Amino acid sequence: MKRNKKWLSYNALAWTESIISSPKQYREELELFCKTIINSSKTKPKTLLHLGCGAGIYDYTFKKHFKVTGIDISKGMLKLARQINPGIKYIEGDMRKIKLKSQFDAVIIPDSIGYMITIKDLRKAINTAYWHLNTGGILMIVAHIRDNFKENNFIYTGSKKDIKITIFENNYIINKQNYEATIVYLIRRKNKLKIYTDKHTIGLFNLDTWNKLLKERGFNTKKIKAKNTYDRFMLKNGDYPRVVFICRKIK
Repeated sequence: MKRNKKWLSYNALAWTESIISSPKQYREELELFCKTIINSSKTKPKTLLHLGCGAGIYDYTFKKHFKVTGIDISKGMLKLARQINPGIKYIEGDMRKIKLKSQFDAVIIPDSIGYMITIKDLRKAINTAYWHLNTGGILMIVAHIRDNFKENNFIYTGSKKDIKITIFENNYIINKQNYEATIVYLIRRKNKLKIYTDKHTIGLFNLDTWNKLLKERGFNTKKIKAKNTYDRFMLKNGDYPRVVFICRKIK
């Protein structure tokens, strides 16, 4: 997982996230995530490690239920996260290899798991989560599955004072284990337009691969479908299915 410094989305244009996204937009789905983690635990979970926390949009809800620690590789995103959630501890780090001194009752890796673009990297991220969990702890991963993934187009909009932003995103499958997300930013400041483009390679693995990696690491796993949170941004009659893996650390 390498959030390339050339990726505008997580560096020079990271600030747009706070204009495009609001914690309220994802509250319903995130409350469901929290409820699922709590109901899946044998004891009441108090601490949560968020790997790939991004701009902290999700943590705004998570912190209502858990003491949250956030990890991300992007300084630009962490800066926003600290502004949104000043009470949360945020640490710069790579989910494939970071090793904190603490263990947690739960670990969550939402959409950021997509930046594991090889099986080797995906295995490392799962190992990181396992190491940071208390015995009996819950790992939740939200992922796309190659078996039912479809190419889609999205549009996001937002404004603040004299800034108006429109973002187009195209998802295109490039091989058996990856798709490409191409993003076009239209940013207007006082009616002056600037256009930026960004391209990300995202991991896309089949269900058998997921099941194998989680089982070999020692997780007892079940699956549910994620809500269609992104449907309102999707153009035409797209389909954007995601699977939620709920994994208990056995030993």
